[in-house]
Amino acid sequence: MRDEVIPDLIDPDRINDTFVEGVALLEKIGKDCVRFTLYATRNLGDGDIDRHVVARIIAPISVLPAAMAQTKAVLSGRPFLTASNDGALFQ
Repeated sequence: MRDEVIPDLIDPDRINDTFVEGVALLEKIGKDCVRFTLYATRNLGDGDIDRHVVARIIAPISVLPAAMAQTKAVLSGRPFLTASNDGALFQ
């Protein structure tokens, strides 16, 4: 991970990547957070497909606008938008 994404970010090497294929549920937790329940599918070989919950992520609602803007930028081929030190969404 590049240091310029977030200053002083510590990225431990023991955090596993988790492959997901969809959002099973999005819940509001309290007044300030949301929880994403994410799943992946598994083909059992007999025509049946199971969907298994593989991760639950809880995040403050306040990060969603920045996450959506950053996703849009990356998907359109632009660089990841970095966070500024003063709390603004972008540089």
